[in-house]
Amino acid sequence: MASAFLILYLETAIVVLTNCVALMDPTDFIGQLITSTLLDEPVIVDFVNLSKAAHWASIASYATLIAYLDKHKTAKPPQHPLAAY
Repeated sequence: MASAFLILYLETAIVVLTNCVALMDPTDFIGQLITSTLLDEPVIVDFVNLSKAAHWASIASYATLIAYLDKHKTAKPPQHPLAAY
């Protein structure tokens, strides 16, 4: 995951990279915290609670995905070799 922030009047770029696929967007959260610090602005978002909410919302979305897949699965085998997918 990656996020980039440009602060033109400070001639500053912030690039945040992670080596994971998270249940939320940690690069955005980290970038916002760094930006707030650079601009000497208060952090108005509770990133801990936002992270927890995003985590559970992401997990809950899997139930919808599973239901969709269960509803649309068929007994028909794939038409292409597995490597083609």
